[in-house]
Amino acid sequence: MVGSISGAVITTLRSDSIAAGVSVAGVDVSGLTMREARQRLSPIVKQIRARPITLSADGREWRVGLRDLGMSPDLDATIEKARAIGRGGNWAGRFIARWFRGGSGKNLDISIAFDLSRLDRGLSDIARSVERKHKDAKLRFAGGRITVEPEQPGVKVDVGRCARDISALSWRDEPIELGLVEDKPDVTAADLRRIDGPLSSYTTRFPAWRANRTHNIHLAVRTLDGAVVKPGEVFSFNETVGPRLKKLGYLDAPVFRNGELEPGTGGGVCQLSSTAYNAALLADLRILRRSHHSGSVPYVPLGRDATVAYGLVDLKFRNTTAAPVYIAAGIKGNRLTVTIYGSSAFKREVVITGVGARRVPHGTITYQDPSLPPGARVVKRSGHSGFSISTYRTVKENGVAIRRERISHDVYRPLHTKVAVGPRIDR
Repeated sequence: MVGSISGAVITTLRSDSIAAGVSVAGVDVSGLTMREARQRLSPIVKQIRARPITLSADGREWRVGLRDLGMSPDLDATIEKARAIGRGGNWAGRFIARWFRGGSGKNLDISIAFDLSRLDRGLSDIARSVERKHKDAKLRFAGGRITVEPEQPGVKVDVGRCARDISALSWRDEPIELGLVEDKPDVTAADLRRIDGPLSSYTTRFPAWRANRTHNIHLAVRTLDGAVVKPGEVFSFNETVGPRLKKLGYLDAPVFRNGELEPGTGGGVCQLSSTAYNAALLADLRILRRSHHSGSVPYVPLGRDATVAYGLVDLKFRNTTAAPVYIAAGIKGNRLTVTIYGSSAFKREVVITGVGARRVPHGTITYQDPSLPPGARVVKRSGHSGFSISTYRTVKENGVAIRRERISHDVYRPLHTKVAVGPRIDR
């Protein structure tokens, strides 16, 4: 008798069949092989694939297909889970689970495979109708006073929770409540209450009659204005202002390329980054990344410009104070101003000086142009000198210098004059 039981145990444990009492989506698959279970469950899987599910939120409902959400029933994974029941633990427990219906009695849901990125896209239309973007706290300036406009939390769809809920309930014909969570503000009124005045301010002027360039500056100012950098955090101009693309409203205007001005999308934004750079210097913030233009620019002194190119060249500085700083950017007429506000406890007297300025003369490049008359000489491009200069920052307290540091050493390349000449005259 013992031998026969042992033989039954060995036979049972080696069997490819599913344990007693196991069902999937309410369908009994006890004793079936994986192949047989797949055949029995296939009609249910087809129904799940074909039947739209109902999502609900805020008293509204939407009917969507699993495929539209990047989700699909995973029958193989489900059957593998069913087959694993009764195969863990000691031999006696495994035998009871597989031999007797009361040993397991487990009902499994159909497993759902999903791609979170596709689910996010699939939920985007629904999310737009139920989500509410948070509003960060802001500073308001009126009559020489600074007041704080409180933050407002929002609501957003929790995609991960939706994936779990849909996976668990999609085979049932019942509404699935969309998982909504609070969209917390990044900046709160508590963050801004320590700000009591300006740490620095810097103004540059621009030719407002250059319409495209002026448009680009206004567009970038709107994205920079109100940026908050918390203690120890790093400010990135590119991350804050974003890409300068035509689809985002930026227009073509002159930009520097290899020392020459050429049309480029977003031309003029570098004047804002240069203005912000000077404000950061005067606020005694630590400059982490900054690059000068290939040629000198008219709106800031030599060594005080900061060029930017999205994805390539950035302006970055760290808030080295123990309180948040608030960046205010604005335009009045042809005057562009960036002011950095913070706690007056960290306000310093800062002086920026250029030292050792040296002119680098330009030369002339001459080349033959067979289209010109013999002996002709035409200036195709006027050159200009380059410059080199070192820039220093001196920080004072009570009129006494406590720190002096070299901020940069810049070399602006000269632009050589280009002259086309006609063929030589043979004599």
